Amino acid sequence: MEAGYVAEFKDGEQVYREVAGDADSFEVLEDEGYDLEGSYCQRMVMGEIPNVVSDSASTEQVRDLAITKLSDIGAYIGVPITFSDGRVYGTLCGLSHSARDDLSDRDVLVLKAVARLMASELEREAVGEAKRKLEGRVGELEAELEEVKEALQASETSGSGGGEFIDARWRPD
Repeated sequence: MEAGYVAEFKDGEQVYREVAGDADSFEVLEDEGYDLEGSYCQRMVMGEIPNVVSDSASTEQVRDLAITKLSDIGAYIGVPITFSDGRVYGTLCGLSHSARDDLSDRDVLVLKAVARLMASELEREAVGEAKRKLEGRVGELEAELEEVKEALQASETSGSGGGEFIDARWRPD
């Protein structure tokens, strides 16, 4: 295959997150997107086309797609990148300008193995990011709690006993 890419499905587009090989000749540019509706990737994930399209010109489901002509796609291979909860992140794909009769189930199995590794890494990164956000929020809540404690202590030392503060902020309905 002349080019390969990892695409993320986001907001109705496949956004190319990583590209390799001669991706420019297919107009596949990193961090650029293409409408999912007209893509091989969505059709593959939906089961409308197989993982391997050896000859785009003779495959009814893709030969008339704008992307086939625009990018001069002769052959395609792709697999979904699926998270452990079943969500599809996107796809791992390869493209050729020429038809490729040599693509096989073995090639699909190799891509599926790589896609599983990618999914694991992407999930690990997402969990780490979520953890950092939660830790930040916990820090904010701890600071707010400290402010409330200080306000209560200040009201107690001023002789008001804190009752007015508590009543004003947490009056039961």
